[in-house]
Amino acid sequence: MCSDSEDEGDDEQSDSKLHKEVAWYASLPPVKDKSADPLAWWKGNQSTFPHLSQLARKYLCIPATSVPSERLFSVAGNIVTDKRGRLKPSNVNMLCFLSANL
Repeated sequence: MCSDSEDEGDDEQSDSKLHKEVAWYASLPPVKDKSADPLAWWKGNQSTFPHLSQLARKYLCIPATSVPSERLFSVAGNIVTDKRGRLKPSNVNMLCFLSANL
C-alpha cells in the first residue's frame, strides 16, 4: 500500500515531467508552413510530447461551425417558454442535456 508521501512524490515527479515537456515545446521555433496540418504534426511528435499531443487531439478536433451552439439555443428556447420562465438555470441545463442525449 502506498503512503501519502509516496503519492506526493509521484505527483511532483509527474509535474516535473509535464513542466519539462511544456518548456521543451515552448522552446521550439514556430512552424513556417502555414498550410501544415497541426494534427499531423502532433501525431508525428506524439512520442516527444505525449501529454501535449493528447491535449492537442482533444482540442484541435473541435468543429469550426456554429451549428451545435445554434441547435442548443433552439432547444433551450423550446424548453424555456412563457409558461416555464421561472425554471432554475440548473434545471434548464439538465433538460437541455436530456434533450440532446435521449
